[in-house]
Formats: sequence, C-alpha cells, structure tokens
Amino acid sequence: MARSASSALRLLVCFAVVFLAVAGNDSPLYSVCSTSANYTANGAFDKNLRKLTSLLAAVAPTAAGFAVSSLGSGVDAYVSGLAMCRGDVSSPECGACLATAGVRARELCPHSKQAVLWFDHCMLKYSDADFFGRVDLDPQIYIYNVNNVSSDPARFDAEVAELLGKLRAEAAASSLYFAAGETGIAQAGGDRELHGLAQCTRDLPRADCDLCLGAIIGQLPSCCAGKRGGRVLSGSCNFRYELYPFLNV
Repeated sequence: MARSASSALRLLVCFAVVFLAVAGNDSPLYSVCSTSANYTANGAFDKNLRKLTSLLAAVAPTAAGFAVSSLGSGVDAYVSGLAMCRGDVSSPECGACLATAGVRARELCPHSKQAVLWFDHCMLKYSDADFFGRVDLDPQIYIYNVNNVSSDPARFDAEVAELLGKLRAEAAASSLYFAAGETGIAQAGGDRELHGLAQCTRDLPRADCDLCLGAIIGQLPSCCAGKRGGRVLSGSCNFRYELYPFLNV
C-alpha cells in the first residue's frame, strides 16, 4: 500500500463552508474501495469483517480513540482492521462515528476486501493483508475550501506551513500522535486566528509518523495554495487547517 509521496494517487475534493455545516455525520468525507480483491456475501471474510468492525468500534473509544485487530486465517477469512478517532472527540462521539463507519463501509464498498473511509471524527481501514506499522500514503485525498484568502496568499501559505510544521513535531512526539493548536495571523479586515491539527495512526513508529506528516504537509502547494481551509487525508496520517475553530474544546 505504501508509496512515495511523488507516486501516490492524489484526489481533490472541493468544499464550501456551508456544505460542512449541513453535511450529516453519516456521510464520509471520502472512501476508497478495492476493486481487485472481493469477498463473498455471508462467507468467512464477510462474517469476520462484521465482527471486526464491531470490535473496533467498541474498543477504540475505551483506548483513547485508537484500535487495531485482526480475525481469521487463510486467504478467504483473514481480515485486519484499524480504527482511529480524531484526538479531540469524546468517547461517545468516537464510538458513534466508528459504528457508522462499519455500516457505511458495507454500503459503499460492498464485497471489497480493502477499504478506507474517512469521516470528520474518525477513520476506518481494513484489508485482507497485514498492514500494521507501515506508512500508507496512497492515495492522498485533498479537500479544500473553494474560497481564497483575501490578501497576501503567499504570506498566508507560509503561516499555514509554519503552524502545521509545529503540529507535525508535536504530534510525532505525543503519546496520542495528535496535536492541535492555533496562531494569530494578519488578514485584511483585522487579525484572525488560524486553527490546525495533525494526527497519525498509532501503529506507526514515531519516525514514520513524522515522515508521513512531512509528506502530506509537503503537498500544501498542490492542495491548498491560497485557500482559506484545507486538509490532506491518507491511510496513516492527516492534517487540517481553517480560519475558524473546528475542534471540540
């Protein structure tokens, strides 16, 4: 699954702030489903996948928002899975998001043995192969605000990169592999606060968390140049920045 940032598939998704306000929690930000590896309905893999997604949704909220597990053996039964919740969400929100992800995975990726679903509050990933501890940068999903900053985009981009670089270091050093923060910036019409987060899956070594975040933050010029908000999602790490508060306080 892992590829260098230069060869990874990159997908762009545009959004407006109003869309985020009305989108339901049942809708993923994005989902990727395999087309080459499929399972049979009600077969061993299907049954193990259902058990695994339920297990991850139950365990992750009690384990600071992260869980990995696997079930079964053999090519027709083995499934590995990873569940991660955003570092600031509550245990009930975490469990609810992952429960929804398990249901939506079967709806959006029917019979797919490999899938990743990203929601605002959580991520669910599963495969018929063992992927734990490996950096997964393929694909990288770009999501950005369609609105541009009103003045000096080059300076704004530099301030975004500076904040995310700081959060990258903090996340890689954190026991939860999560960091969030804000910084004051000058914008037309007055000073504003820039808010951001960075997060890695906790199956990675610290050095690989730093590597993963460095790779996706390096995509800022391609993803989000001059944009008022944006994020890059991958199978092992993600970041987000906005000109409004979006974290649970």
